[in-house]
Amino acid sequence: MRLSREAVLLAVALLVVAAIAIAKGTASGGAVSTFSTYDTGRNGYRALYETLLRERIPVRRFEAPVGLLDRDVRTLVISSWYRPDRITISPLDPSDRKRLEQFVRSGGTLIVADDIATSLLVGFGLDSGRIYAQAPDLRPVIPSLGVVRGVTRINGTVRVLYRFNAHRTAVPLLGSDRGVAALERRFGRGRVVVITAPDIFSNARLAQADNARFAFQLLAGKGPVAFDERVHGYAQDKSFWAALPQPVRIAVWLAIAMVLLALVDANVRFAPAIPLEPPDERDSSAYITSMASLLARARAGKSVITRLADDAAQRVRRRFVHRDDIERSVAELESLRALERPSDADVLRAAQIYTTLRKDLA
Repeated sequence: MRLSREAVLLAVALLVVAAIAIAKGTASGGAVSTFSTYDTGRNGYRALYETLLRERIPVRRFEAPVGLLDRDVRTLVISSWYRPDRITISPLDPSDRKRLEQFVRSGGTLIVADDIATSLLVGFGLDSGRIYAQAPDLRPVIPSLGVVRGVTRINGTVRVLYRFNAHRTAVPLLGSDRGVAALERRFGRGRVVVITAPDIFSNARLAQADNARFAFQLLAGKGPVAFDERVHGYAQDKSFWAALPQPVRIAVWLAIAMVLLALVDANVRFAPAIPLEPPDERDSSAYITSMASLLARARAGKSVITRLADDAAQRVRRRFVHRDDIERSVAELESLRALERPSDADVLRAAQIYTTLRKDLA
């Protein structure tokens, strides 16, 4: 019995879908879990972070460069960013390490939970004296120390230990018969705590033995705690505005407010317009108006008519013009001059006749 073409294609499609599902399941099962407070996998620090929050310990995630660390942070935790099953590059450059040294010198606490971060510890003098050795469990080296008081056993994966007396200025915290897995050293006004078994704070081991007690006593009561998440790839750099100090930001807002007020003042009218001053130069109408007002107050109407009539008669004699309309105008001026008390209308009439004669005799 021959298989149809459709059946063969269907079988091939089912095989492809099954292969994809198997590959996806294998990839999900083999996902790498890192020592990050975001990670809920076996190695993640999510349980530690939420436990600290529940106990009302001021804790936060830090995702910016070390130079932008908040000033109120007093404890910075840097957990392992290296995993044997993948290739990674340390996100901390020499300038970051110098800033960490300044942070500790000024009174901060740096906690390094890493088994191979020797480059980070060079500036603190804790990069040497390590040996590769395994230890099933850890116990306090000096049980009377406050940070390990009440701790009897710590469960974790130990691959690297410090040799005993490798650093005489450091105080051993946790160790085994083969060496020290956690030590503390004063540096300036602060301190550095190195833990070579970073998984003692992981989701899988935090509830085992006295791991949670040690974590609480190590982190509680020492000011705000920040977990560096930038080393795990959760980078959220601050913008230029966020990096500016608060006084500078206030000054910028004030400058913007001043510019806005200036624009509003220049474009929005809040009162009636102020009239402009009259021009200094005046035309002939202003002179005529002022002279008319002066003559009216002086009652000089007869004198005005007399001057107009005399000037008109002289112009007629000079031009030797004999026209009926001109002679009538001159006669009317003479009759107006004969009035003893001419009115304003008589003066205005005399001025109109004189103006007409001047145009005709021009």
